[in-house]
Amino acid sequence: MPLQNAFILAVLLIWSSVAAKHHSKSNWRDVYEEFYDQLPKHFPIEQLSYFAGWRQHQGGTYENSLLAGKQVQDWRRWGWPIVKMVNFTVRLLRGPPEKGPWNDVVILDRSTHVEGRRAQNYVTFSCTDRQPHGNETCFLEEKITIPVYCGFSGAGNATGRPVFVNYARDNDMAVFTSAQELCLQDIIVVAQHGYTSYGSKVRQVVKHCARLHSSALPGGMVIYRDPTDYGPDIKVYPEGIGLPTDGVAYRIAIYWAEDQAVAPFPVQTVNYNDAEVIINGIGGKPIPKEWEPCTIKFMGPEGENLIRLEVLNRMDETPSTLVNAIGIMPGRGPEADKYVVFGNHRDAWVQGASDPHSGTVVLQGIAYLLGMAYQKGWHPKRSIVIASWDAEEVGLIGSTEFTELYRDELLAKAVPVKGNATFTIRTDQLLEKALLDSAESVHGPCDASMSFLEEWGQRKNRSKGEQPGTVPVGGSTDHVLFQYQFGIPSTYPQFAPEPPLYEAPSYHTAYDSVAMAVRFTDPPCSSDGTLLPLHHFLIRYHFHLLLKFSSSRRLPIYPVPKATALAQSWSSIVYDDYETSNITALYGINLVRALETLNASKVFEKYFDRLEYGKQRCYPLYNDMLGRLSKHFITYESATMPRHVLVDSSYASTHCDSYFPKIRTVLQKLSQCAYEESAPLVKELKTELSILVTAFTSAANLLRGGLLGSLSSVNAFSCARSN
Repeated sequence: MPLQNAFILAVLLIWSSVAAKHHSKSNWRDVYEEFYDQLPKHFPIEQLSYFAGWRQHQGGTYENSLLAGKQVQDWRRWGWPIVKMVNFTVRLLRGPPEKGPWNDVVILDRSTHVEGRRAQNYVTFSCTDRQPHGNETCFLEEKITIPVYCGFSGAGNATGRPVFVNYARDNDMAVFTSAQELCLQDIIVVAQHGYTSYGSKVRQVVKHCARLHSSALPGGMVIYRDPTDYGPDIKVYPEGIGLPTDGVAYRIAIYWAEDQAVAPFPVQTVNYNDAEVIINGIGGKPIPKEWEPCTIKFMGPEGENLIRLEVLNRMDETPSTLVNAIGIMPGRGPEADKYVVFGNHRDAWVQGASDPHSGTVVLQGIAYLLGMAYQKGWHPKRSIVIASWDAEEVGLIGSTEFTELYRDELLAKAVPVKGNATFTIRTDQLLEKALLDSAESVHGPCDASMSFLEEWGQRKNRSKGEQPGTVPVGGSTDHVLFQYQFGIPSTYPQFAPEPPLYEAPSYHTAYDSVAMAVRFTDPPCSSDGTLLPLHHFLIRYHFHLLLKFSSSRRLPIYPVPKATALAQSWSSIVYDDYETSNITALYGINLVRALETLNASKVFEKYFDRLEYGKQRCYPLYNDMLGRLSKHFITYESATMPRHVLVDSSYASTHCDSYFPKIRTVLQKLSQCAYEESAPLVKELKTELSILVTAFTSAANLLRGGLLGSLSSVNAFSCARSN
């Protein structure tokens, strides 16, 4: 071999060796320590200003597609190897025509029908960011006025007597014992914002009219936010986080998720200034004691006023183009075909500083840091997918299309997913340990000397050594399809206001602005004046989580905490509920043995722990079992709507309370049912128990090694073949 060639080959070999060493920086903790503080100080505020200081950008609009283009451009510039825009067309339900006329709520004098007040049917906000958005730029102090509406409201008009239904929960509706009090075309239901979704309020009214054997429904519904719900100490913006009385919420009143999405009567939201006039004119029966304290003192339908409601919501004349932005960082090694998905929606009712763009800032931040690490030679073991979804606010459309388009791959390969980031940790319990461990490893928003787990404990007023917990993931945002139909464990950590506030009052209003975020939602650190410190923290926290889930040797899914909570939850159903004991004795149903397979998770953990000292090439096989575990709890009894057999998307305050919702519902119905009418419910209970036992048996078999019958056999045969 000529000397010159030998020299070149030697250089290539040395370079290859150095490159391999750099690329194999597989200790993800070292990657975190090297890059977590590399985010420019002004990155979060610049990103928030760009995305939330812009014009209204609802799903499927040109303005929202410009924001997707910005993300695609950024991700490529930051070093992501695969970046693409996925477009699809959908005819969307919209509000009233942009050029008018707009929806109307008019308050009339009942005796003369003379108009007394016309509710404000618009909001006005400022476009504040001066950076170009495509070829568009905000004018100086540009004021924008847009119509107020409730998504998925049926179009139509009605005039009627106002009847107050409190929050329109099931127990609120039980107060009405006669259809004449509620279920008439000349009645307009008045409901408070809170506790349940607007769609749930519509469904409860319809269900209660059916219970009262009425084929008629109210003529419409008006929903308002009562500022007294916030408590007397909450100052109103611009002095505090409270919503001014002219603030009005945007929501959807989706009736049923499948073939009957549109509400069966018109629904419109109004601000408190207008609601107060309605309230003051309601007479009739006093509200029940259980509704107190309450601004409204009477239920109607007697009183001084009528409400004339006109809703002009319409369907798109032509299909809208929706845009999902997708970034992919391929993994390296035997688990490269597994995906860790981090996504957030991009569309907003107005500007959306907290929802969705606190999440957008976090998404952009981790894209920046991961791209930087990738360009320096780091590669994940499992592929990372980041996604910016369109049209969440009008029915989770962008994330639904994403899951449908990549259904087979996600079912086979996806691990956890992140929904909106805006600190309560809402999560599937399989992810709980990983989330708490990361909180212990990352310092808090303003004090670098304290781990966030310590700071979190202080925020929760917990005693030293008492660890904060997590709560059920719930529903209503982009994780719904992943968690409840695909069985992909999901989480969305979030900061929320102090009680009694359960959400920021500005949420889904025109006051959800950059100014609100900087002054009140995420005020600067007192120590150094850092803007948006919670956004900075959430970027660090999710950077740590994504590195862990994509690159740790063991996939950080831990089944034992969930198995323990499931056992406690089942025990409370079987042993603590007197009615359940009566039912099982009466109908000869054995609930005790349903969950006998739960100890399989503890055996699995013992075997996994031993891998530290032995067959490390078993890791991909064990990780694959963990990745597939949750999917065993998805049942396909309905061809169109698979569902999770352990949980659903309804709200629950603890994990134990969230488990077995279908069983709990059937048992409750049986406890209230006459014996001679119980046959259908008994059949439903037995069917549900069969589905549950099958799911647990299948999951336990997976954790026991599948067809090989034991993890010892997996170690002896499958791992040996992979060596």
